[in-house]
Amino acid sequence: MTPPVMEKSMYFGKYVSQEGTKNLRLYSYKGNDHSLIYKHILTPMNNYLLEYLPLWLAPNLITLLGLLAVISSHLIFLYYTPSLEGECPTWTYVYAAFALFAYQTLDNLDGKQARRTGTSSPLGLLFDHGCDAINCTIGSMTMSCIVQFGAGWKSLCLGLWVNAVFIAATWEEYYTGSLDLPILNGPTEGVLIAIFVKLLTAFMGPSFWLQESVFPGVLNNTVFLGIMVVSSAFTVFANFINVVKAVREQKGSFLVAITRITPFAILDGLALVWAILSPANIKHIHPRMFLWTIGLLTSKLVLHLMLAHLCGEEYHPFRKTLVPIFYVAAHWGFSHWQGIYPVQKETETLFLNEFFFISFVAYIHIVISVIYEVKTALGITVFTVPKAHQKKIV
Repeated sequence: MTPPVMEKSMYFGKYVSQEGTKNLRLYSYKGNDHSLIYKHILTPMNNYLLEYLPLWLAPNLITLLGLLAVISSHLIFLYYTPSLEGECPTWTYVYAAFALFAYQTLDNLDGKQARRTGTSSPLGLLFDHGCDAINCTIGSMTMSCIVQFGAGWKSLCLGLWVNAVFIAATWEEYYTGSLDLPILNGPTEGVLIAIFVKLLTAFMGPSFWLQESVFPGVLNNTVFLGIMVVSSAFTVFANFINVVKAVREQKGSFLVAITRITPFAILDGLALVWAILSPANIKHIHPRMFLWTIGLLTSKLVLHLMLAHLCGEEYHPFRKTLVPIFYVAAHWGFSHWQGIYPVQKETETLFLNEFFFISFVAYIHIVISVIYEVKTALGITVFTVPKAHQKKIV
């Protein structure tokens, strides 16, 4: 039976157009992980674990279980460290390490299970990358708690940078058509280092990160942040070079390619300016809501970029969701410039609540809508494996 064709609504606008539906059916994933640890350690381990997964367990459900593991860790640290700093029971750090390892393992197993049951699809890839995108926000906040970044500039820097690294990789995949991870990369070595940091904190205690490092006047957590940013900057630079090469081969415009990531730069830039110039120091008052708002908007924009890649369509960077966001931001700034609004904590908190509400609703809308539209376009299930596929594909 031919899957139904999705038509483009001229009023509320579906995310998958009629042309995109055709391209979705033809999409074939391309990508490689060149990590030696992934090849020689994680792959054999995951192949062994794969044999214990029941054939009725859907790949997307495996992905979701991994995301729920890191969400549970996030909620635990929300309870103990609402301001992103403070000492937690030792078991919380061990559990955070276990949850992240479970996420990494399940993230690797979902694709293997899809190939094993013959249920691989663009929806699975989109679901996988979508969970990775939101995990950037979850993971950066949990790590900020563990290394005692607190509500200051370090947690903001970590949150913005982790998202930037993920955006750069997605941007490259959009132009090259392939996700090629270098010999040292975030999904493998980066995650394992994060696991080690959590176990180290369980052993040494969180106060270790607030001690002076070998560099006079510089804390251990500052050194950790610096090493993380500098090391991952090489990956971002490689993404940039690969996009340049791809654009040249396609005889396209690199200036146009840059515009594809302009909304991300504007969003992060405005967030940074607000955090720095906030009269009520809103980032310190509501650090988690501030970071979640940025993370949700970033994840939504990333989903648009991923979907454009899967559908083989032009990516339109400036989305309707940004209109109310930029309007409220401009209204807030102009009002303070005119002296209309008093500088009060309640005023800024209200604006942050509005930003968060818009971001949350927009994110939930795109997730539910895209899952429904893609599954309908492809005529597939999301969280179940059809009876006909509940057997090994040799």
